[in-house]
Amino acid sequence: MFKKATPQAVASTPQDVEGITVDFTLADKEPQGELRLQLMKIEQAQSSKGNKMLKVQMKVVESPADPDFVGRVIFDQWMLVTNAVFRTKEALKAFTGAAPKGVSTIKPSELVGQTAWCRVEIEVGSGEYEGRNRPVVKKYGIKVS
Repeated sequence: MFKKATPQAVASTPQDVEGITVDFTLADKEPQGELRLQLMKIEQAQSSKGNKMLKVQMKVVESPADPDFVGRVIFDQWMLVTNAVFRTKEALKAFTGAAPKGVSTIKPSELVGQTAWCRVEIEVGSGEYEGRNRPVVKKYGIKVS
């Protein structure tokens, strides 16, 4: 039989004894406004309703109004079917400079690293993010003033 371990606090460094100061100010501050986003990761997936989509991960690379947002990550889902495909078309035009037409082939590896200016707003999440604020891209391909 194994003996159940009892958790113990071990002070092995001066920081452990004195405590470590952490600034959590930015933890509750979500990126918003006019931001330049860079595509970091794109995965093909399926929505909860079984529709094909791309899960997209973007990083803030420029934020004129608040430089604290640089480096933060924003997630989105681009639908590949249904009437929501217009957002995917808007996003692809913003990141590539050309709007896809008709039936097109998307190569995620060619999109990763591309940047675009976007308008990001804060929405209260739902589902597993119930009650938490989260950044949402409201418009891809904006002109920055």
